[in-house]
Amino acid sequence: MKNLTILTLLLLAIAPCALSQNPFYDAQELAKFKYILINGCPTLIVSTNEDSSTIAKILKKYKPNATNYKELAETFAQNPFFKIPYSASQSVNTSTFNIAAYANEFGKGLGQLGGLDVTTLADGFAKFIVERTKLELNAAFFSRFQEEIEKPEYKDLQTIFPQTYRALTTIGEEIYNYEGYLQTLRECFKNDLNDLTNTLPAIVDNHPDFFAKFPELEALLNSGCYLASELKNKVHPGDILNSYPVTYLDKLSPDSKGAIQTLQLVSASLRKFPTDDKSYWVSTAQLNELVGDKVAFRIYLGLIYQQAILPPYNSIQFSQTTLVAALSQLATDFNNGYDKYVTYLYQFEGKVNSLKQLMDSYQTPMKDSLAVEFYAKYANASLDIFKQATQAGKLPYINLPQLADTLHDFFDVAQTACDLTLAINRCNYGAAIVNGAHIYDVVISKHLNQPLNGTTVGVTFHISPKVKEKLFLYGSLMASVAQAKTSDEVKTAIDAIALPPGSARTKRESAFNVSVNAYCGMYAGYEKIKGIDHGYQEVTFKKWNSYGVTAPIGFAISTGQQHVIPFINKWCSKQRHWSHTLFVSVVDIGALTAFRFAGDSTSTAPKVELKDIISPGLFYSIGIPKSPISVNVGYQLGPLLRNVSATQNSYNNSYTRFSVSICVDIPVLNLYNKPR
Repeated sequence: MKNLTILTLLLLAIAPCALSQNPFYDAQELAKFKYILINGCPTLIVSTNEDSSTIAKILKKYKPNATNYKELAETFAQNPFFKIPYSASQSVNTSTFNIAAYANEFGKGLGQLGGLDVTTLADGFAKFIVERTKLELNAAFFSRFQEEIEKPEYKDLQTIFPQTYRALTTIGEEIYNYEGYLQTLRECFKNDLNDLTNTLPAIVDNHPDFFAKFPELEALLNSGCYLASELKNKVHPGDILNSYPVTYLDKLSPDSKGAIQTLQLVSASLRKFPTDDKSYWVSTAQLNELVGDKVAFRIYLGLIYQQAILPPYNSIQFSQTTLVAALSQLATDFNNGYDKYVTYLYQFEGKVNSLKQLMDSYQTPMKDSLAVEFYAKYANASLDIFKQATQAGKLPYINLPQLADTLHDFFDVAQTACDLTLAINRCNYGAAIVNGAHIYDVVISKHLNQPLNGTTVGVTFHISPKVKEKLFLYGSLMASVAQAKTSDEVKTAIDAIALPPGSARTKRESAFNVSVNAYCGMYAGYEKIKGIDHGYQEVTFKKWNSYGVTAPIGFAISTGQQHVIPFINKWCSKQRHWSHTLFVSVVDIGALTAFRFAGDSTSTAPKVELKDIISPGLFYSIGIPKSPISVNVGYQLGPLLRNVSATQNSYNNSYTRFSVSICVDIPVLNLYNKPR
C-alpha cells in the first residue's frame, strides 16, 4: 500500500504539468533506455529509480486511469511492440513476462524513494497553501461585503457609501476576482470617505417614518454636518451662525431652539461695521464701554427686545417662557439681573477673542500639515462660540439649569462631525469611520431598543440594529485600503481586516466535481502512536490528545448544490449551497505550513524527505455555503514530520489519527467538473 501511495504521489506531482500524448517524442525518450529482445519483442531495462520514474511518467499518458504500477504492467504486457521495464536481477521466462514478480521488485525500488529530498516541493506547496488560504478568506470577505451592501436592511450603507455600492453592484459575480478591481474599488472607497459629511444626512430619506417620529434627531444630524461642512469651506463662524437653517431649528426642542436663537440674536447685535474676517465682532474695549454705561446697556437690551419680537425670532420660545417675557421682567428689576446678562456677553466675547487671536496667527500660505492643524484649532474655537448657547439657561427669568444636558447630543454630533472632517484632512480614514459610526449611533442606533407602542423602535420602523456594526466593519476595510500608499500596503490592509481566489465556490455550486485538493486549518483529534500505545483496546475518543495545523493534499470527489443533509434537494423547494466531499489524502504538510504561517519570510526550510510527509487517509468534508470554510472528519496515517523550525525538524513514530478539523478549502486543479 505504501509503495502504491508513493507512485500515486509521483503521478499527482506530474499530472498538472505533463504534456499531452505525443508518440513521436515519447518514443524517442523510451528508445534511450537499454532493452533485451524476448521473442522478438524489445523489453526495456531500468538500472535506477530515476529511470523507472521517467518511464512511469511517459506510460501514464497512455493509461490515464492507471493508479499504480500493476495496472501499467498489465496493459503493456499485452502490447506486441514492446514490454515495460523489469528487474535485471529477475530470471525471465522467454515465453511470458512475470508481472507479479516484477511488481514486487519494482515496489522495492520505489520504496527507496521514501528517502527522496522533497524540501523544495513540499515547502513550495506550504507557501502556496498559506497564500491561497489568505486569498480565499479575502475573496469571501469581499463577497460578503457585496452581498450585505445590497440587502434592503442595509440601505443606509448604500447611501453612506454610494460609489462603493455602485462599483460592487457593477462587478457582480466577478467579485471573486476582486484583486483585478482593487484599484477601482480603492478610488471609490476614498471618494466615499471624503464625502461622509454630505452622505450621512441622506439617510434621513431612508427612514421617513422614523425621523417624522423623532424630528430632533434629524435636526442633530443635519446641524452637525452643516457646521462641519461650512467650517471646512472656510465660512466665518459668525456667518455660519447667522445663516443656520431655520428648518433645522424648527425640529429642535423648544429649549434648544430658543438657546440657539438667543445666541444668533446676540451675535448679530455685536457685529462690527465695517467688518472683516479677523474683526467680525466689536472689540472688548467697545463692549466695556457699552456695559459700563447702564443707560446705554438698557437701551441695548431694549433694542434686543424689539428685534426678538419680529420674525424670524418670534419672541424666541422656551418650554416655560420666552426671551421677550424674560426681558420684560428684567426691565422691572434691572439691577438684580444686570450682572448675569453682562456675564453672558463677556463669555461670548472671550470665545470670540480666542478665535480672533487664532486667526491673527494665521500665515499664508501654510504647509499642508500646518494648515490641517490650524483647521483643528479653528474648528474647536468656532464650536466654543456655538456652545455659548448653553449659557442661555442661566439668564434671569429663563432658568433652565439642564440646558447643557438638553444640548449635549447637539454639540456631540457637531463636534464629531468636525473631528470627522479633520480626520479626512489628515487622511486618517480609520478615525473618520469611527466618527461616522458614532454619529450614526447617536441619531439612530441607540434609539432602536427603546419601547414604542408595545414593541421597540427598531422593529416598528424596520431598521436593522446591525447597520452600525457593518458600517464600522466595512468602513474600516475601506479606510485601510484608501490609506495605503503602495500595493504591498493594500495587501497588508486587506490581510488585517479579512485575512486574505474563490475556487472553493466551484464545489458549492457544481453538481459534481473531482479535483486535486488541499485543505488548511486547525484540527483536534485522537492519535495512537506505534510503540507507545500498545494493544487494540477499544477507543472511545473521549481522550482528545492531539491538535494543531493540518494541511493535507490529495484527491477530492464533491457534490454541490446540496442542503446540510445531502441528497434531499428533491424534497425541498429552496435551493441550498452546501457541498459534500469524499477526500483521500496523500500527504500532509501541516508542519511546514505552520512554519510558513509563523514566519514565511524565512528563505529556506530544513530538509524534508518524502517519507516524512506521506499521510494516506480518508475524510468526509462538508463545505459551508458562500464561504471557503469546510468541516472535515476523517482517519489518516499521520505524517512523521511533527514540527519545522528554521534550524531543524522534529519527527515522531508511525501513528494513526482520527480528527475533526475546520479548514479553508483550496482546490488546486479541477480534474472534472459538471456545472449545475
